[in-house]
Amino acid sequence: MSLLHGRIVLITDTGDPLGRAAAFAASEAGAHLVVNDPVDAGKLRSGASLMVYTVERRNGTAISAEADLTRFRQCIQMIQVGFDRWDWISGIVHVDRDNGVSLGNILRAASHPMKRWGGALVVLNASDEAVKLIEDNAASARADRLLINAVRPTDSLPESLVLFLMSPEAIRENVFGKVIPPLHDLSPTEIQEQIHTILAKKPEPAPEPAPAPAPAPEPAAAEPDAEPAAKEAPAPAPAPAPKAKAKPRAKRTSKKSTAAKASGAEKPAAKKTRSRSRAKKKS
Repeated sequence: MSLLHGRIVLITDTGDPLGRAAAFAASEAGAHLVVNDPVDAGKLRSGASLMVYTVERRNGTAISAEADLTRFRQCIQMIQVGFDRWDWISGIVHVDRDNGVSLGNILRAASHPMKRWGGALVVLNASDEAVKLIEDNAASARADRLLINAVRPTDSLPESLVLFLMSPEAIRENVFGKVIPPLHDLSPTEIQEQIHTILAKKPEPAPEPAPAPAPAPEPAAAEPDAEPAAKEAPAPAPAPAPKAKAKPRAKRTSKKSTAAKASGAEKPAAKKTRSRSRAKKKS
């Protein structure tokens, strides 16, 4: 029996060489395919429709699901195509071309419908952003019965490794959260024989950037032989003397007013003497 016999596998970006190789490998392993290719209005036929035609010529089964993976609703519709045809999807092979943007939409769209039967998600050509997204969501996706693994950018597809990650055996062994480095030094046969050894290796941490060299100290300025004399502070200006208050001027009185005052004082006395003299004459 083939490794993926009767399984339903969704493969994105089948116009890419990695996506095309993954589709042919999964079809030859016995899987039914749902193939996707980004919508391109300039093409007469999309990569998905060409892939369906090629797979059927090879006696396989495939249907197309064109969608823009940067749009969440279209990701839901793409996954629903497989459920409408076969009632489930057992695995997804995603080619990362936009630094994890499409991967985030696929994770959200696939977590609920795949929770019932479980499945696997393999990310090819995984960028640093996609790896960070996988590390942050691998445990929560595992709780929803979705096992996520990634393969770093490589020139050729490690078919046996990808097929194993999509197989029921990997699901039974609970393989998730793995980031496989490029396997340039291993042949396909060696990869197939060393699958468990490859998966057991821990990814090497990314090298830390070298610290920037410290700037050279600036040469100290030469000290003068003699210190310049300190400038004398200017003497404070003398405070202005307070102004003396002017004495009030005495009011000038004219001679007429003084004479009038004097005559006014003598008149009553004269009146008194006249009145006394009149009184004596009458008596």
